[in-house]
Amino acid sequence: MKNNTKADILLLLREKTSVLQKTAREEFSANMIAEKLYISRSLASHYLNELFQDGKLVKVNDRPVLFLHGAALMDIIGVDNLKKEFEDYDELKAVVENSKASFYDIIGAEYSLRGCINQIKTAVHYLKNGLPFVLQGKKGSGKRFISKKVFEYCQSKGLISKESEYTYISCLAFTDDGLDEYLFGKDGILFGNDERFVVIGHLKGVGYSLQNKLAEYIDHVSLSDRKSKCRLMFLSEDFVDMTLSEQLANRLLTVISIPSLGERTIYEKEQFVMQFIETERKKIGQDIYVTNVFMDLMISVDFDDNIDNLRKAIVSSFAKAYEKNNTSICLDISSVPDQYKYNYYFSSEEERFNVSEYELNKGVITEEVLDKVLTGIENYYDENNSDSLRLLLAEVEHLMI
Repeated sequence: MKNNTKADILLLLREKTSVLQKTAREEFSANMIAEKLYISRSLASHYLNELFQDGKLVKVNDRPVLFLHGAALMDIIGVDNLKKEFEDYDELKAVVENSKASFYDIIGAEYSLRGCINQIKTAVHYLKNGLPFVLQGKKGSGKRFISKKVFEYCQSKGLISKESEYTYISCLAFTDDGLDEYLFGKDGILFGNDERFVVIGHLKGVGYSLQNKLAEYIDHVSLSDRKSKCRLMFLSEDFVDMTLSEQLANRLLTVISIPSLGERTIYEKEQFVMQFIETERKKIGQDIYVTNVFMDLMISVDFDDNIDNLRKAIVSSFAKAYEKNNTSICLDISSVPDQYKYNYYFSSEEERFNVSEYELNKGVITEEVLDKVLTGIENYYDENNSDSLRLLLAEVEHLMI
């Protein structure tokens, strides 16, 4: 019983700590832990202090005393070691907010993007000037947003100076001659005096001659004894080996694939939905209500596999809901853009609730879940049943999150 309860406390605190920026500080107190797990406050406090002594938790000596999951907190801050006690919550908050080192505010950083982020960290820390790499993913997968986070990460780690500029270049906006002049000309940005983090997108239509010139620049930087004033990063919607010259492709051996909206977990899709709703709620400045049917639809529609299309759908939904009633806004099926209502099966009646009361559908690993996975595998192989496969994939997703 004791070990099970302590394990439950650790699991709960890992979940809360991994979304620290969106979690109220009271969620880390003994009172809240006791309430969530249906145990006495004294027992919760006893187990929390035991876990702290075992090095599993970090303590914040505030009123009330708070406990956070140590490993999850280190992931957020981006360090391998961390002090075990903080004087108060403000000190902890300052440490977290001053660090962009973990990409903590990217949805999926601890789930579908974890491997991508680890690859990015390896590339930017490689030798003196880092390793130029490609972020590859479908349109709307968030490549450009992530590139800005990479820029912030490099600044926070001292890999580039605080004065460095983020420069995004879409090759679609240039002719080859114009791009050549902009990059390599007399006042070209790659050889200028300003420090830059240069992100180049849409290389597909650029001629091989100019691509080879970029390859030569990469060689020049890698062989230099001095720290380069420019770091390069590339964005691509296509497989790079089909779009780049052989010379440039051989210099860009690190290709990091970003999952599209359709490849994200249900938990991440819910986070996107709630993030976009919160953005619009702040503009209006009042409580927002949603229905279960609205949330189900926003999570289940594919939106052409494009995160920005999901955002636009939610903005449009807000506009319709506000027009209908600007004093009590409720996002329900009537506010959803018509093109997203087709083929949707309503399995339950609409129930409305305040957005602040919505709990993300975050799964946990339990004996029941494992049993369902094993049963799904057996049913699929015994019956070759597509429904069994669908259910199996749903349970595996629960394990992933």
